[in-house]
Amino acid sequence: MCRNVNSAIVALYNKTLKALYSFKSMLKDLRLPITVRFNLFDTYVASIMNYCCEIWGFSKSERFERNHNKFLKQTLGVKLPTSNYALFGETGQLPLCIKRNVRKVKYRFKLMKALDSNCILYSLYCDMLYRCEAEETKWFISDVGDRNH
Repeated sequence: MCRNVNSAIVALYNKTLKALYSFKSMLKDLRLPITVRFNLFDTYVASIMNYCCEIWGFSKSERFERNHNKFLKQTLGVKLPTSNYALFGETGQLPLCIKRNVRKVKYRFKLMKALDSNCILYSLYCDMLYRCEAEETKWFISDVGDRNH
């Protein structure tokens, strides 16, 4: 994986931590229902966690998942060793990796639709696929499948 992508993910993670700590300190004094807390988290923190995930989402992001799970557990007031499956079942939340995968698939379909009418975008896409295969880089679009033209 490219060093620039790794450094961008680290920078994004640091921004996420700032937003998370600020968000937690703001919520400390408020008595909001749990569903409102989750919606606010999705809006203010998870949106930063998933920023540009269509590009970097192929990499492992356990740090983001860990912080998301920790927030959910603290909000519910359960111990940290509590099962994540029980956590997601109880809250109705989805792991961030699933939300990122949905965004990546939507991005892929949007890109495929645009390739039909844009020859420049199509040539850039083909070049990207060639580079990914040459460098044996695992990138989401090449994993999902090649374009048949």
